[in-house]
Amino acid sequence: MKSIFLAISLLSCSALAIPSIGDFAKYEIKTDSEMAHYSQEIKSISNGLATIEMRIEQNGQSQTEVKDVDVNSLFTTSLLQTFVTHCVEVGGINETVTVKAGVIETCKKTVNNNAINIGVVPFGIVRSIAPNADGTTTTIELVEAR
Repeated sequence: MKSIFLAISLLSCSALAIPSIGDFAKYEIKTDSEMAHYSQEIKSISNGLATIEMRIEQNGQSQTEVKDVDVNSLFTTSLLQTFVTHCVEVGGINETVTVKAGVIETCKKTVNNNAINIGVVPFGIVRSIAPNADGTTTTIELVEAR
């Protein structure tokens, strides 16, 4: 369970979004022994703040949290495209990733042993693979985006 919550922290703190009302991303989060679904959606943008609804579903239970984020901290489509286009220049590797949401061109960067694929999708994260202290791996994959 701890690994799932750490994965959610990565997603909710990523501040990688295409800032438009209705932007939505749903992820499958898996460890060797657990699975959960996490989604986030921009519900409104007002006075420089984006209201984001975050939902976790695991073992038949769900929990929802709403958070206001400075809209200026959210990346635009243009900025995400520039990052993917200039991936090698920023120390990444261009990689085409196949996830349930489709086949997506990404920039793969490794940060603190966490391999993250960033693409031009709402919230930016397409896939993340991270080792856990107990020797297991946590994988986050985009399953739906709109």
